[in-house]
Amino acid sequence: MIELPKGLGSAQDIKKRFSSASDRREQWRSILQEMYDYCLPNRETFNFHSPGQRKARHLFDSTATESLQTFVSVVSALITPEHADWMLYEAGTDIPEDEKKRVNELLEASTKIFFKYVSHSDFYNQINTSHQDMAISTGCLLIEEGNDVDEPLLKFTAIPLAELYIEPTSMARVHTFFRKHAVAAQEIKLKFPGAKLSQKLENRIANSPNSEIDVIDGSQVFNFKTKQYHQVVMIDDEVIFHQDYGNSPPGIVYRFGKVAGETYGRGPADMAMSDIRTINKVKEFLLKNAAFALAPPMLGSSDGVFNPHTARIQPGALLAVSDTGSPPLTKFDIGGDMRLGQFVMEDLKNNIRKMFFADPLGDITDPVRSATENIIRKQEMLQKRGANFSRLHSEFVFPVVSRITDILVKNGKLPNIKVDGREVTLKMSSPLSVLEKSENIDNLFVFLNALQSLPDNVKMLGARLEHVPQFLQENLGLPSRLASTADQIKAAQEQIMQQAQQIGANNVASA
Repeated sequence: MIELPKGLGSAQDIKKRFSSASDRREQWRSILQEMYDYCLPNRETFNFHSPGQRKARHLFDSTATESLQTFVSVVSALITPEHADWMLYEAGTDIPEDEKKRVNELLEASTKIFFKYVSHSDFYNQINTSHQDMAISTGCLLIEEGNDVDEPLLKFTAIPLAELYIEPTSMARVHTFFRKHAVAAQEIKLKFPGAKLSQKLENRIANSPNSEIDVIDGSQVFNFKTKQYHQVVMIDDEVIFHQDYGNSPPGIVYRFGKVAGETYGRGPADMAMSDIRTINKVKEFLLKNAAFALAPPMLGSSDGVFNPHTARIQPGALLAVSDTGSPPLTKFDIGGDMRLGQFVMEDLKNNIRKMFFADPLGDITDPVRSATENIIRKQEMLQKRGANFSRLHSEFVFPVVSRITDILVKNGKLPNIKVDGREVTLKMSSPLSVLEKSENIDNLFVFLNALQSLPDNVKMLGARLEHVPQFLQENLGLPSRLASTADQIKAAQEQIMQQAQQIGANNVASA
């Protein structure tokens, strides 16, 4: 029997915390299921499905499913683009100004090590899956430590929202969450090394290795007394596994949007659900109308010779009828305006795609726009959803970097640094951060244009134009080697002055 640390209580206390989280999640079940049915119908969610079963028979329009995938790609490309360094370690506020340059040079090497291990892991595949849940409501990414021998040092697992149970909290960040899922009996000891199993479980594993066992996995349980994080795994109300994470929480629970007083998030799918339901019903009506137009129903008269119930209506068929002066079959006219339905569909599609950030620059068939207009459109998108992206930075990006850094430091891959803002901080260099700084670049060119109307002596004395390249390099997120540092600029200025003095001296000597 495993004895839990003080402050966590007993197995019954852990079970009560899980029950409280389960009761809260049950209040969300119906709304989450509806969003998955319309936006991610093929994901295994809250209802049981057989493997390979077709799950999208109720859908008549694919706008929502396509737009959600586009949203996931846009978020990944803006915040954590693959094959690019989307952040830099930088000296924090406690580092003296005269030391920051040297510290930043040392941290630049640490940034390269960080992305080397991230690129060798399953990070980008797992966040794609996790972002899909975030687009619905709440994403959860578990970051565990591997042995760096037969498995990567960084192990990422996207926990499905259907298996996620968040403990109710009034705090900004989620501290405790559980995962309830089925594990094959023979995989219990592989998944939880060192687990202490009862004789009953040992016998079940031996006799039925392929049977599935329900596991309550407290993937991240917060100890309010010690302020430490733990993993507590239970089977049949008995704790079989425990490990201590210290003050480095392994799980990242994040939301794109959130309502005050709620623990689970509300993604763009929630905002678009009214339009998604409507467009699905309109598309269903349009398809029915089209079917009636292609194969209209017929009105048949029964005169003793022609029987409409047994007549075969098909091309080339010969119908035996009596001569009554009127045809035995009459086309039944169906009303309905297909053009009106198409107009409604286009309007709904545009609304849904806007909410999912699909085609923020317009359709590819639209007239070609200038680079300036494209930048303005991106800035408008950022202004509309700036708070949402700020939440992703605080709830996803910074915790992910902090957790990965802790693992790399623990294994000696990085020097003993801590991303806390005081010792080491983060400088974002993702496309989103560049987009946020694009307004600074616009203001710079307004400033430079205004300088052109000033006298030359005022421009020379009132503007330090030699620092413009460095300003552009920093705001565009480009490598620091593209712009000269302040010391390099000063040395170049001194060299120019010496050359000018030498030329003047030569002119005086020749005269």
